[in-house]
Amino acid sequence: MKTLGNDIKHHVSSAFTVVLYLAMWAMILLFVTSCAGHLVYDGKCLTCLNDPVTGKPVNYEQEKPYVVEVEEESKSNLDTIVLSTKIDVDSAFAAIKPEFGYLSPQELERKFGTTAEWMKMDKAYQYDANPGAYYHMRSEVSHVFQSRRYSGVVLDCRIVKEGTGSKITLHQLDGGVNNQAFTDSLLKRLRKTLGIIKEE
Repeated sequence: MKTLGNDIKHHVSSAFTVVLYLAMWAMILLFVTSCAGHLVYDGKCLTCLNDPVTGKPVNYEQEKPYVVEVEEESKSNLDTIVLSTKIDVDSAFAAIKPEFGYLSPQELERKFGTTAEWMKMDKAYQYDANPGAYYHMRSEVSHVFQSRRYSGVVLDCRIVKEGTGSKITLHQLDGGVNNQAFTDSLLKRLRKTLGIIKEE
């Protein structure tokens, strides 16, 4: 009887050791994985270093991000760009507004004080926001074309919800260059802003 009991204990102990061993390796694999020789935990690299000034990788090569094709259709003429994209209306607005320097009435007041009231009445200014549905902005913006900066380009921008994506219309009213190359450069800038094409 004693021998049988000892055998049972031995088998139980061996089985427990195997289970514990397997569980330990499972935890190690779950906790730490190797990524090009680096220690990674919860999807974050623990030993990857970036230059504190430039932010560029120091001891690893940055993986190229997976790029989702977001553009569906675009067209432009001498003064108007129409771009249909899979990017939702609010995300498109969040990218375009700071890139082109559009200001809300409140931001205009903070920046220009009492002069803002006159600016809001100017035909070169428009700001109407309905999150989740549409945005309409108009202002003087600056744009670099053929190594020259053009300031005071009055650019009207409409971003309208279109299904799960959005339709963006840029219309140049004044201050730019009335030719296709200038408009195409605005379209290129818009695509970069939305992440449709990478920065060169």
